[in-house]
Amino acid sequence: MFARIEEVTRLDQVAGCIDAHKRYLVLAGEGFPFEKLSGEICAPWLGAVFPALFSETTLTKAGAFVCELDSDTTLGWNVQEKTLAGCQSFLTIVDGNDPLVGEKLELLFENTPAKAVVFGGGSGCLERQEYLYMYNGDGYTNKGIILLGSAKGFVTEARHGYDCVGDFSMISKAVHNVIEAIDFKEAFSAYKRLVHERFGAEVTPQNIFEMGLMYPLMFERAFGEKTIRIPKETDGRMLKLAGDALEDTVVSLGSATKSKLLEASSACARAVVSQRREKDGPMFVFDCVGRQSVLAERFTEEIDGVRACQGAGKLVGVLSLGEIANSSKSYVELYNNTCVVGAY
Repeated sequence: MFARIEEVTRLDQVAGCIDAHKRYLVLAGEGFPFEKLSGEICAPWLGAVFPALFSETTLTKAGAFVCELDSDTTLGWNVQEKTLAGCQSFLTIVDGNDPLVGEKLELLFENTPAKAVVFGGGSGCLERQEYLYMYNGDGYTNKGIILLGSAKGFVTEARHGYDCVGDFSMISKAVHNVIEAIDFKEAFSAYKRLVHERFGAEVTPQNIFEMGLMYPLMFERAFGEKTIRIPKETDGRMLKLAGDALEDTVVSLGSATKSKLLEASSACARAVVSQRREKDGPMFVFDCVGRQSVLAERFTEEIDGVRACQGAGKLVGVLSLGEIANSSKSYVELYNNTCVVGAY
């Protein structure tokens, strides 16, 4: 997929990484001057901004990965037949704040070959809310999909480390990423009551995101780990999630210790390394930025645990707003607060 990956910390380093006859994917931290890149890159490129990046040695908001594509990799904006043709693996970057991202991933899944591997994550900023954090080849924008396709087979895993606790409930009314009712009661009131009864914690409109990270909603799935959804906003009645929700989905509360979160990310990386074919190839990690908030001072242990598994190849890691992977090698799933790892 990539012929070369360069890590830069300054804008003036970018031009030295570029060959006008090649194509590029740029992944930037939100402290890097992404909005000035179009004046530095004299070649076809797409790119996106994430809250932070990490490699074998760094964890920073102010850097960027400049990734040169090999000749066999397809590169496109949104789902296009020419990007999908002949490919079995797809690195996918979406707008992490797009309420329609679930529908777009479903469209992608419907148009990819059988048994194709799809993985990636959601771009976006935490500190610059109105920032245009994607580049589609013609200009800066949001609300799209960057899609890289390869005929090579990728190995990918997703783990989060949360346990399902308490009784099951049902989403009785939802539109896109907004839950209006749980068990036919206003969603916020139902969630607030469940958290208080189970954990003794008080949920308010002001602390909804912090409580959501600690006690997420767990969506039932037929195979693999249950999917997490983080309540991130409320008007006192509904719950707005980081990801879509479907009516009639069975949900419960989740909870995790820091040690379980750390073990989950390390196990995810170990599982990929044990299956990968190119032992010295790059390993890509999409680690939810919410895990940094939950783990706090121990978050460096998460990064170090992933690094310890990598071996000789390049580590390309981002803190993402939502994570993407094939769930049990079938439909494409958007995860929250999860670690997704992929490699050849």
